[in-house]
Amino acid sequence: AAGRSVDFLVCVGELAKEIGAGFLAERAAAGRPAEDAVRFFASGEEAFPFLKTQAGSGNLLLLKGSNAMKLSQAAAALKEL
Repeated sequence: AAGRSVDFLVCVGELAKEIGAGFLAERAAAGRPAEDAVRFFASGEEAFPFLKTQAGSGNLLLLKGSNAMKLSQAAAALKEL
């Protein structure tokens, strides 16, 4: 994963909107396109269908969040794919 850039960011929960805004600002400063660079979801359950489409396609997925967002459940389900 070292040296790889982030193609898009999945933000889960209200507080993650700040993270997404920062990510978009960094992309803009680097001259990278911002369209479709961030996906926002209210919950881990809502994010899972999108994450499922990304798993196994050569993408590196990093799930980081609070236990309240139930991302550990999404991670466990993704491991089963």
